[in-house]
Amino acid sequence: DLEAAQTSGELPKELAVQSQQSTYVEGVAYANGVITVTARALPTGAAEGAPTITLTGTRNDAGQVTWVCGGSIKPQYRPSTCQTAAKS
Repeated sequence: DLEAAQTSGELPKELAVQSQQSTYVEGVAYANGVITVTARALPTGAAEGAPTITLTGTRNDAGQVTWVCGGSIKPQYRPSTCQTAAKS
């Protein structure tokens, strides 16, 4: 789990994620420090390619994880907390 980052100094390479689906979420996956959310039911033109939001985690020397939003969904269609570049 992500608490392992504090003890090992690295984000886990793999992490089991429970199936997550809703009106707007097709699925959620985790690999190598990146959470990928695949969306559905978006307006035409809301994404370039597969409609995804990614959260990329980086651990700093103090053991804190900073998350940076990205993905193919245009910022104006992302949740407000993911419309700017970096979140922690």
